Amino acid sequence: MQRKKDSILIVGVGNILFSDEGLGVRTLEYLEKNYHIPQELTLLDGGTMGLSLVDCLMDAKKVIIVDAIRGGNPPGFVYSFELREVPSHIRPLFSLHQLGINELVGLSRTLRKKLDIVLAGMEPMELSPSTELSPLIRLRLPLLAEAIRREVKKSGVRLRKKRCRG
Repeated sequence: MQRKKDSILIVGVGNILFSDEGLGVRTLEYLEKNYHIPQELTLLDGGTMGLSLVDCLMDAKKVIIVDAIRGGNPPGFVYSFELREVPSHIRPLFSLHQLGINELVGLSRTLRKKLDIVLAGMEPMELSPSTELSPLIRLRLPLLAEAIRREVKKSGVRLRKKRCRG
């Protein structure tokens, strides 16, 4: 999807070759399949983009980074934090070739005024080689999508579910 200036940017990160590590990217696929994406919202497969992701952040009014997150809770636990409020024990799996979220945000802040960034994700269950999410994480994906929908709504944008065809 093409980036729109001053939109809310949802960036899915992670490596889809390692099961739940690809949670961020798989969440974007879920959103596209199950929700109407309004023009004020941009979905970006950040995969393992590295520093080139900083450029994408600069045009957004709000950024939601979606990733697998290690926080010590049971697999499938849903997290949603403003970046400045992330507890120190939370460890996103976001690596971007050794570039962590804190470095990415620090760099973006040196290039622009304060950026509104939210980290959303889920405690992973499986990180072994596989292109599929683990069954539990796949089952709980709608809960993560709902957390993202609520976060988007805080900015006055409505993310509506598509009607079931049946």
